[in-house]
Amino acid sequence: MSLDTPSSTMIRQVQKAIAFARKAHNGQLRRTGEPYLTHCIHTGKIVAVLVPSTGKRAIDTVVAGILHDVVDDTGESLDTIEREFDADVANLVAGVSRLSFINQLLRRHRRLNVNQAALSHDEANNLRVMLLGMVDDPRVVLIKLADRLHNMRTIYALPPAKAQAVAQETLAIWCSLASRLGLWALKAELEDLCFAVLQPQIFLRMRADLASMWSHPNRTGNARKIYGKFSSLLHQRMKRVTAEREEPSETDEENICMKVLLQAVLPFDLLQDRKKRTDFFNKLVANSNLETTPKVVRDAAFALGTLVVCEEALERELFISTSYVPGMEVTLSGRLKSLFSIYSKIKRKEIGINKVYDARALRVIVGDKNGALHSQAVQSCYNLLNIVHRLWTPIDGEFDDYIVNPKPSGYQYKVPTTHLWKFK
Repeated sequence: MSLDTPSSTMIRQVQKAIAFARKAHNGQLRRTGEPYLTHCIHTGKIVAVLVPSTGKRAIDTVVAGILHDVVDDTGESLDTIEREFDADVANLVAGVSRLSFINQLLRRHRRLNVNQAALSHDEANNLRVMLLGMVDDPRVVLIKLADRLHNMRTIYALPPAKAQAVAQETLAIWCSLASRLGLWALKAELEDLCFAVLQPQIFLRMRADLASMWSHPNRTGNARKIYGKFSSLLHQRMKRVTAEREEPSETDEENICMKVLLQAVLPFDLLQDRKKRTDFFNKLVANSNLETTPKVVRDAAFALGTLVVCEEALERELFISTSYVPGMEVTLSGRLKSLFSIYSKIKRKEIGINKVYDARALRVIVGDKNGALHSQAVQSCYNLLNIVHRLWTPIDGEFDDYIVNPKPSGYQYKVPTTHLWKFK
């Protein structure tokens, strides 16, 4: 659901909430110089992506997302919110306010105690347990995560020391809470935003290394099948832009602007929505101002573009294939691994970035009609696997078949029908 969804009830409530927030926050500015209302609206938009597309609870959650700071930062009361909207919205706003209050108290305590400037593992875990214990509705955490995500997207407005403290706290507390709610894509964006703030040089270098690794379509014999007209054009333009315009500020890792680095973190909803990815890619190729875009941002866009190309290449092969059972549902999706996750894997396994084979991944899901076509679905998976191997050469030691070799836990039948292929 988005704030532009043409649902009359939702539109009325959202417009009412925006008008209420505009009046309450009138004259207030963020550190970015923008009206405070922009934060309210962006928080509501993030919440809208995360909740179901219909239903009163979903609408109330979006409305509460817009109003989440009204009680803390203005003269309005919970009673007024309950009167203007309803008790559910007021309870959500109250829950977010409690979380914010406790979080601020603990942050102030750490700031006053130099020895506790950073959270230890046990302290972070205790704080997560305490925060969750204060919440009786998971939507409260969802709104607080949306609030934190937008604050992290604009954290460049804070002094560097404070930005780093907030990023450390976010990484230790809120990313973990996001995973507990199953908000993996949001968690990945939060992690990368924190990574950009805390390790800017490594972030910049990894983004450039991936772009370099993926910008050579002639490395494999199947390149012509994978890289079509649009990807070739993008590759040529990226190569030309890099050769013609390499500013000192883009190559000087010490002086890279935090705001630019944050722009190189792709929004989670863009990574979740394949149509958005494709539209983004097509606009990128047609962008006449590509030369003015900072290199690290171009590198991020190029990574997304190569994923779109791979998705389209496989989709074309699946579309013309007759190797699966007619009428059986086959869906395709892709994802980019977050830079923070790649960095963590490199450290954990002590490998180079060129050995991280799942930095991009495609997933093909074959429906088996709730088990009615199970054997046919399994056969279809193997047939579709042949299509995949025509496009990409399997990596030695990286292919797992859980049909033939189930995991010790018994994990067998889900993976063949939801198989993840790794490719370079």
